[in-house]
Amino acid sequence: MKKSINLSSILVLFLLFSCGETETKTISSANVEMLEEYPMEGSNTVRGVWKVDLAGVDITKIKNAKVTSIRVEMTEPSESSVIAEIIMQLAASGASMQRVGVLNPVPENSKTFEMSIAEKQENLVDLLKQDEITFVADVNLKEEPSSGLSIKSKIEFELEVKQ
Repeated sequence: MKKSINLSSILVLFLLFSCGETETKTISSANVEMLEEYPMEGSNTVRGVWKVDLAGVDITKIKNAKVTSIRVEMTEPSESSVIAEIIMQLAASGASMQRVGVLNPVPENSKTFEMSIAEKQENLVDLLKQDEITFVADVNLKEEPSSGLSIKSKIEFELEVKQ
């Protein structure tokens, strides 16, 4: 009986140490400027590039990553009244494009707004391994704005990092 207890204890300890501990860290992109000079009513795409900054986190130790918030700030026009909906995706050479957020409908007359985060997120670690990530926003406009379409987007990531 005593031997079986010792074997069970050793097995539990082995499992605990073999799994390894992780910690959660949060990083944010810079405010990425996204521009379409000649937008029209209907579907438009705006893009901006973020030079990946992992704030000192070793990419080889990231076990999992997910987007936890997407904040969009209107630059031109200054309010969201012309936008019906917006879908945010992340892309990079060497990684698959990933849909990370959507907002439909966009709140009327807002200077800034938070997008709903996609429940299914895959391959974000592969994206974060790249030097640059392109933020791609598919924007459906209710009407043609009198000037260009410009937004700033800031995305927050939660990283599960091996210690």
